[in-house]
Amino acid sequence: MPSRQKMTGWYDPVRLVAIGIRVAEATVFGKMFDRRELIASLDPFDRTDFNANFDFSSTSHLASDGNFWLDFCADTGDGWRSTHAVARLLARSELRPAQSPQGEAPTGPLLQGRVLVFGGDEVYPTASKEDYAAKLRAPFADANQREAGVRKWHDRFLFALPGNHDWYDDLTAFAHLFCNRHPSRM
Repeated sequence: MPSRQKMTGWYDPVRLVAIGIRVAEATVFGKMFDRRELIASLDPFDRTDFNANFDFSSTSHLASDGNFWLDFCADTGDGWRSTHAVARLLARSELRPAQSPQGEAPTGPLLQGRVLVFGGDEVYPTASKEDYAAKLRAPFADANQREAGVRKWHDRFLFALPGNHDWYDDLTAFAHLFCNRHPSRM
């Protein structure tokens, strides 16, 4: 069983000092070096490759109901329970909303998106490879196992936008997880 990370103790004095140091480092050194410039120079944008792999206007990306579905989640969680809860919902092939309090009937199932976009912060309070493994990958992997047979992650497109907490290591851990092509990625 994976290690279940506790919620971040935002008012813990030791945590506040550590976060303050990371923020100061990011502020001072971030002004002199922007990792995005290095990444862009090492891997220039190729419009042909982009269009061949990420044009979602094709009918092959439409769901069985004929619609294009996109899932978005931000600030995925601050501990195991919240991240795992979001991951389990995203792992399902469809969600069936309950009847509204006003008595309105649901319009039908919400199908899983062909594209999943992570926005905001992927880990708290600061980024590291270990925190991404324990606080993002582990809950999502466990949720996928619990929903076994329902969802396969490998046929879904995943995009991630880093939040300010992802920047505290100059996007090193974020780039390692999200910017390398790897078949076993979430």
